[in-house]
Amino acid sequence: MHKIVIVFATLSLLLTTSASAQEQAAPTVSHTDLLHIEHLREHSPSALVRKSLSEEYAFRTATQRQLAWMHTTVHGKVVQSRRSIEDIRAKVLARMNADLTYTKLLNHRFSTISTDKGAITWSCKTNKLVEILTEAIPFFEQHAELLLHGQVPQEFHWYWEHPRCLGPCETRAPGHNSRELALKASLLLLMLELDDMPHVVDTSVQSLEDSAFVHTTQLPKDVVFENIQKLSFFYNGTLSPLEGELTFVHGGYAFGGQNDDSHFRHLGPFGKQFGPQDCSSWVSKIVGLSAVMSTVDYAQVYRDYFAQSACQNFDAAHRLTPAKVTRFDQVRPGMILIVRKYNLSKDPGMNETLGTSGHAQLIIDVDPTTHTMLTLEYSRDLPAIEGFGVKRQSFTPPADIKAMYFTTE
Repeated sequence: MHKIVIVFATLSLLLTTSASAQEQAAPTVSHTDLLHIEHLREHSPSALVRKSLSEEYAFRTATQRQLAWMHTTVHGKVVQSRRSIEDIRAKVLARMNADLTYTKLLNHRFSTISTDKGAITWSCKTNKLVEILTEAIPFFEQHAELLLHGQVPQEFHWYWEHPRCLGPCETRAPGHNSRELALKASLLLLMLELDDMPHVVDTSVQSLEDSAFVHTTQLPKDVVFENIQKLSFFYNGTLSPLEGELTFVHGGYAFGGQNDDSHFRHLGPFGKQFGPQDCSSWVSKIVGLSAVMSTVDYAQVYRDYFAQSACQNFDAAHRLTPAKVTRFDQVRPGMILIVRKYNLSKDPGMNETLGTSGHAQLIIDVDPTTHTMLTLEYSRDLPAIEGFGVKRQSFTPPADIKAMYFTTE
């Protein structure tokens, strides 16, 4: 897999390839868009849009509910504790800095492990704990007293009332997605400190299987990590493998989704209800496929369909029909948009290969005035973007991006 930032859809992560490229700013998602989505959730002409926005609403509501529980629980534990606010604050900051130092070493070790034959999960290999903790330390320094009194920082007072915007948004400060992750990490580490626990246990999050923003992925098999039990984000429960698991907070996104996470496999092919997904695992889920298709798979289906060749993959994607879209007025809510980035020096016509990277998203609305589309998707490009939310983007892609449309209804 290669990890890239594509100009047309900002950062998108695949299950099969990864690379990097220059990013171009996408059109801003406005507060008006976010309000309009509430209407689309019940009144969109597309059943798939209504279903997907209802899933987004359920995820957002579950996140808000879990955060409220953690705020209340933290305050209750502080009241019952004989420790001073200053002592708790200092100990949490020390824990954060120790975790950051250890995670940097851990990630270096992860980078040496091949992903062949499931030696390491993609969620583990591409975890963003370093970035999250780097943001969480100054965030906690700023808001520790509020959090210890069970209060919500001002910037999050109305944060969960509307869908999350991925990237620029006129009602939210830049980097708001990473601030959200910092809040979640701060509350989790406060829970551990107040319970005097060295690392995550189920009671830290009520229920790991039901958690809307705390997830685990198994650590590499047959690899010894010294003192990993001292890492706050270590987890070892009844369903964990011998090596234990790595915990992380999220806004909905994990590279590879839950495909490698055996802990949650008994809950279905796409894992737990509010667990993380990536762009293509979520699209595969919402259209009703039995297994994840990557954007490479979709590109193969698209090319074979219009070439009228033997289309072996099309049976697997029978719920999606490739559509030739050449004009904006042909775009409809409920379409799946797959984009692939190509190396034009090697494939100038963008038809000899399947590209180097790509992204998958659901079109939930179109704006004929601006020729832009509002999409619902899973995406990550920290520190700017992370999670499950909406984005507005142009119909016309850059020269090295191929847009492929699929109808679902």
